[in-house]
Amino acid sequence: MSVAKRASFLLIGVAGCWLSCPAQAGRAKVEKVVTAQKFQTPPPVYRPIATLSDNVLPDDAVEKVRHFLIDGDYGSFMFSPSPDPSRAKPTLTPEYRKSMRPTGLQDRYPPGSSQWLPKALPGEAGLGTFLDDLSVSLASATSAAKPAGPGFWTPQYVETVKETLEIARRSGRQAVFYDEAGFPSGLVDHTAPAQYWRKLLKRSTFSVTGGHAWEVPVEGVVEAASARNIETGRTIDLQPYVRSGQLSWDAPDGDWQVAVFSRVTAKPFGVANDPGVAVDPMDPVAVNWFIANSYGRMAKAFRPYVGSVITSTFFDDVGIYSYENTWSPLIAARFKTLTGRDPAPYYAALWGDIGPDTQAARVGFFKARAQLLGEGLPKLVTEWDHRHGLKSMGHPPGNYNVQPTDMNGDPFKFFAYTDIPLADVIFGYGFGRDGYKLMSSVSSVRDLPVTAAEAFSTSGTVMGYRRLMDLYVRGITRFVVRPFLTHGAIGGPKDFANWAGRTSMLLQGGRHVADIALLYPIESLQAFYSLEAPGNGPQLPVGDYISNDTDYQAVGAMLVDELHRDFTFIDPDHLKSAKLKVEPGALILDNKINRERYKVVIMPGEHVLSVGALAKVKAFYDAGGVVIATSLLPSKSAEFGKDGEVRAMVRAMFGIDPAAVMPDGVSEPRTNGAGGKAIFIRKPSPDVLSNAFARLGVAPDVAFEGNPAPHTGNGLFGYIHRQKEGKDIYFFGNSSDTPIDTIVELRGHLSAPQIWNPHTGTVAATQATYARSRAGETTRLRLQVGALSSRFIVGVQTQ
Repeated sequence: MSVAKRASFLLIGVAGCWLSCPAQAGRAKVEKVVTAQKFQTPPPVYRPIATLSDNVLPDDAVEKVRHFLIDGDYGSFMFSPSPDPSRAKPTLTPEYRKSMRPTGLQDRYPPGSSQWLPKALPGEAGLGTFLDDLSVSLASATSAAKPAGPGFWTPQYVETVKETLEIARRSGRQAVFYDEAGFPSGLVDHTAPAQYWRKLLKRSTFSVTGGHAWEVPVEGVVEAASARNIETGRTIDLQPYVRSGQLSWDAPDGDWQVAVFSRVTAKPFGVANDPGVAVDPMDPVAVNWFIANSYGRMAKAFRPYVGSVITSTFFDDVGIYSYENTWSPLIAARFKTLTGRDPAPYYAALWGDIGPDTQAARVGFFKARAQLLGEGLPKLVTEWDHRHGLKSMGHPPGNYNVQPTDMNGDPFKFFAYTDIPLADVIFGYGFGRDGYKLMSSVSSVRDLPVTAAEAFSTSGTVMGYRRLMDLYVRGITRFVVRPFLTHGAIGGPKDFANWAGRTSMLLQGGRHVADIALLYPIESLQAFYSLEAPGNGPQLPVGDYISNDTDYQAVGAMLVDELHRDFTFIDPDHLKSAKLKVEPGALILDNKINRERYKVVIMPGEHVLSVGALAKVKAFYDAGGVVIATSLLPSKSAEFGKDGEVRAMVRAMFGIDPAAVMPDGVSEPRTNGAGGKAIFIRKPSPDVLSNAFARLGVAPDVAFEGNPAPHTGNGLFGYIHRQKEGKDIYFFGNSSDTPIDTIVELRGHLSAPQIWNPHTGTVAATQATYARSRAGETTRLRLQVGALSSRFIVGVQTQ
């Protein structure tokens, strides 16, 4: 949750982050046989989870739980500790307001910003205007009202929650424990001891004229210290000269530039949602203290319900934001493990260019930080959950952002242990849409059956249906919502919950069918990022500091929204592992259940890539695979000293020197004896990509006559294809205001196809025709999807 999202509570009164998701969406609970009868009345576990109020535990909590679960047919509800009114904190202070930066979707950007940053959506003012208005609205807001509710872990609070849990138990519903009295997770209602607070990396620089003794105080724990002679370039390690908070050095003759890199504790802003005073998410001791004082309290207070009614837990906004220099004493050792080098000489690369080793050093540091973040709070909470029969879910800040380095580190590392990866769906409709595919891709790679979303302010209204349809198309299948059962609702109070329940039930689990692997350029993103960078100023949204060639989210949006070609993001570390295997003409995601088969690998614009990942792409090309690269070819290695290997493999595939200026237009396809093809596109667009697929002979899995791609109401038309229970299941979501009436062509012979309507629960047969071409047999059906509506086609592939 961003700072702007936090402040927006004062304006719109929605508890977007006080939400959670059901644990019983795990593999054991995915329906093995989905019958028409189950489709009509989906089990509660598939229906959305209801939040209660913008108060953590409102006075009418018992009645609200009864209303949502019984009257509204929701499947679960969320509960959380209630704050202690005596510890109420200001919501904003003048200093905190000055530190606020937008989190994407600007209607204006600073000069020189990347061409691929998301612009304001049609019909919306944009986040820049939103923040301007927000600043004015909150100019006089220096404190929040004392929180309502029964107080922090008081007997009254415990008894109230027990009443709600009894309602869930008697109605066959479930509950989710959100672990904080507010957000972000780790505050324990502002009782976390200072020694457990977040740690930061600080750089101090000094100009020194030699020839005399020199002494300066040093704050915190020194990670590295060095002096560089400005004239000769000679460097001296000053770490031995640091003692008892002082750097004392007899400087030799000459002019020297001294840099000290030290680890300090974050200072509190004194506001309610202050990430600086939450426990350090990378410190196991701090995290275990948090678990004992949050999760442990819950388990003790509600022991009879844990693992039965309470089935999952949720953590919120655990990550790097809003301190880009978040650090850990464990990073140095992990850097050495990853790179084989002492980190001390390389800290300066985090702030500036140190020569040919700059990119590899940054990747080493930022990858170490991302790994440790995932192994910290997310992993330790998951291990605690498993010991108590629960499942974990939650999200970091900015999980949708194009630049994860200063937000969550790396979503593939952050969610490496969490049971259910979860997206944070916030701000206006359409915000972050291009990034949500990352979370479902994590689930695809990890062979997880469910990806969830905290769908900010979503309910059974026009915007609620729009949001969920877009998310279903992007592979997200479980939702936390704040239900409005009457105001602005479409249909009756149960229609939305049952529509979502039917859709989720069909789409959870099984195998995701996608022909395209889109390489996630995390190493290039990390190599580009530097701390306190001049180009990453207050006008640029946090999470948006990228190069002008970082096009991966834009290319993904072109594929899904315009070309109707589904894909999965693949990260470099998985690509170079045994998880991805090369077969003739295919790259196989070697999972037990979600075994995806890719015919195409897309390398989006990236300057830096690890040798092992690129070698796997080249092996795929050598075995007859199709490789498409866009915007920029990699010329630097993510490892030290291997740039030449990267350049050689790029030249072998594309016939282009990646160290030279990129050629304009579209390159001639390079081919090999096994049928492999490689092509470079300098300026990707939907039309150029479509022509490239045709030129390379890559037929789609699903095609639509006339290729309908509406944008009315800022909505979209899209699909997702899954295989499970011996069936092929195609979901078509139309979140636009334009009805769709088209002929859909499905690859293969789909016998006995049926139309399943998730809005009504009805199942009807439909007619199909079949054709055969050089690309194989296809099935053609008429598909009608009304405005703001969705349909399934379900059948059995016979080839």
